[in-house]
Amino acid sequence: EYMGGGLRAVGRLLELRVAAAEMSFPIDLSVAMWTLGFGAIGAAVTGMILANTDLFLPKAEMASTEFLEEIDLKTVGQGEQRTFKAKDLWRTKGAVVMAVRRPG
Repeated sequence: EYMGGGLRAVGRLLELRVAAAEMSFPIDLSVAMWTLGFGAIGAAVTGMILANTDLFLPKAEMASTEFLEEIDLKTVGQGEQRTFKAKDLWRTKGAVVMAVRRPG
């Protein structure tokens, strides 16, 4: 009889452990889902901020007149293609040149 009672107690203990494991699984799953959700929201917000600001881009520097004078300008369009220095353009015509550096 002692043996029977002991086995019943062990069986009951196993049932309780299985029940506890089954009950805690949804709680663990919901915590994991909340964690993943907050992580996804944080990544999206960080991505939007970095995509729309220049936090990590180098700051623009002003080009000196000497640097701009030595730039080679090329004519575009139909007709004869000419290449000349920028200083020749504003010396003779008083033109204003805007320099834009494109990547690549």
